[in-house]
Amino acid sequence: MFQQLKELINTYFEENKIDTSEEQVRAAWHKTIGKPILQNTEIFGFSNQILTVKALNPVWRNELSLRKDELLQNLKRELKLIKIKDIRFI
Repeated sequence: MFQQLKELINTYFEENKIDTSEEQVRAAWHKTIGKPILQNTEIFGFSNQILTVKALNPVWRNELSLRKDELLQNLKRELKLIKIKDIRFI
């Protein structure tokens, strides 16, 4: 029953061109970060106002951690209606 409800809601969003928060966050991530970071990361999820980003390797995870404040500020500027309180790198 719950699966059918989820499918119905997703279909409604798709047919009416409604973006979910995660889709909007993904779009903002692609828009606000540079090409090198984009090539070495993947959005893992967005839940409870926390964006989880998977880094290609530990070196990139460290680089992202050092730039976390900058990346978070850029995302907040781009996403005025969606709150992001943290970015976690895995």
